[in-house]
Amino acid sequence: MTTVPAGRISRILVALVMLLTAACASPGPAGPGPEAPSAPAAPAAPRTLILGQQAGEEPKDGGIPYGGGAGSSQTAYMLHAGLVVYDENGSLQPWAAQRVPTIENGDWKINPDNTMEVTWRLRPDAMWHDGTPFSADDVILGFKVGPDPELFARGTGVINQISEMTAPDPKTLVIRWKTPYIFANAMALDTVVPLPSHLLGPLYESGNKQALVSSSYLTDDWVGLGPYRLKEWVRGGFIDVVANDQYFLGRPKVDQMTVRFVGDTSALVLRAVGGDVDVIPVGSLKLAEANSLKTQWEAIGAGTVIPSPSRLRAGRWQFRDASAPWAGDPRVRQALVQLIDRQGIVETIFGGLASVVDVLLPQEDAALTLARQRGLPGLAYNPTEAHRLLAAAGLSRGTDGAYRTASGGPFPIEIQAQSDINSNVQVLQAMANDWKTAGIDATTFAIPGSIDWHESGARVSGVYIGGSTPGYDAYNAFVTSQLSAESNRWRGSNMGGYSNAAFDQLVARVFNTTGSSERDQLAAEMAKTSLDQMLYLPLHSDDDTAAVRSGVRGVTKVTPKQRISTWNVHQWSRE
Repeated sequence: MTTVPAGRISRILVALVMLLTAACASPGPAGPGPEAPSAPAAPAAPRTLILGQQAGEEPKDGGIPYGGGAGSSQTAYMLHAGLVVYDENGSLQPWAAQRVPTIENGDWKINPDNTMEVTWRLRPDAMWHDGTPFSADDVILGFKVGPDPELFARGTGVINQISEMTAPDPKTLVIRWKTPYIFANAMALDTVVPLPSHLLGPLYESGNKQALVSSSYLTDDWVGLGPYRLKEWVRGGFIDVVANDQYFLGRPKVDQMTVRFVGDTSALVLRAVGGDVDVIPVGSLKLAEANSLKTQWEAIGAGTVIPSPSRLRAGRWQFRDASAPWAGDPRVRQALVQLIDRQGIVETIFGGLASVVDVLLPQEDAALTLARQRGLPGLAYNPTEAHRLLAAAGLSRGTDGAYRTASGGPFPIEIQAQSDINSNVQVLQAMANDWKTAGIDATTFAIPGSIDWHESGARVSGVYIGGSTPGYDAYNAFVTSQLSAESNRWRGSNMGGYSNAAFDQLVARVFNTTGSSERDQLAAEMAKTSLDQMLYLPLHSDDDTAAVRSGVRGVTKVTPKQRISTWNVHQWSRE
């Protein structure tokens, strides 16, 4: 897909802003004409909003409930609901449940044998879009369907720790856990997706899994619990939704919404400036594009840019080919990091709005402080040190300056990222240039929207550059149980194929330790080990950004725990 340089976006924005300013300043009619006879008042026009997203964020395999990553989930949160939801401050709030289970309120119990039992009490007024009451059986069906490797393989890292779910009555759900798990009450849509058992249950119980995968109840005939109902879905174009009059948190303030899927980021930004899009939720804009909007669109009062410090950019090494020069030796991986002028990337591509980040933990996390106290490798740009590390690992440079492996073979490496973000392409090129200058045979591939980036990234012969959410979950990208493979449609979070039993156990201990002090110590060890072994290629911060047209109210920042602008879409309004 063709991308437009950020500088060109800026120039186009300037021209459009000048046109918008002139339009706002143009004089109105000279005065009122003759009074016309009064006519009956017309019915009020329905309140509408248009959301704009990149084309690649349209739900795909799995439809509405399972059809992709954070971008696709914007639609899911409009049309569905989970047991709980995170607010803009990262606090859990009850959604289709009456309350969030806690140890204090007695709904979360840790047993003497170190198992757990969490009881959920469902809202009595929650109903599916067809009027059928929401029940515990619907969550149990989602528990069976979501992680099934022959179906969607979603949420398996968490769900595999659950021994069973039972329904003592239609509005009570009991979840029994094999071991302690610190996020056992965070059963949001990214973990267990409730499914309408009265519609999809018979398909699943029949054993005809292909019929379930292809069922229109997951796509055009979706019946959910959310604030909006699906009206129409035109593939490659848009999804129309209408307000759910029976929504249990109250009817949405906006009657109709359209989610438009628009080319790449450049086209989306221009649509926003031109007034064709009211809201760009997080996921579509990166720092360079957001900065252009902020300085030239927000400045004239045409809209607001809402940043959220919730993302990092990092590379996922390919470990599946053990013969690859970088796969077997962390010194090679560290050298490759130190050959990249990351600070230069931050300053030239992002105008200093980003910052170089090494660790996959939030800056305020106590475990990060402990990890730094234990000593982390220095990864600042240092070609001299990088060449020393490569030599120590057995690599040598020929008379042409190109590196050779210990066996005398070449050292090719490919860098991949999705093409729909302009800054992705710029970062790819900057990395490749730095590596080529050092004698590494680097090539780049900007993955077009027509190719499944999950599979492409898992097959790369080098490193895939993508987003990562700071927090403990980021380390599941290096856990064996999360391996991405053809059997799970390449949807495992462990894209690079790394596998180490000791690291698996360390990550499990972090998630299973309920005492905060002990957990902080384990998390510090997890962070330090992952960086000592250079399990990923750290790059820079990458704030999520939403853009909201003037007059639209209710859109908030997002939390790293849930990168979804539409979490409170029923509260949005427009003047």
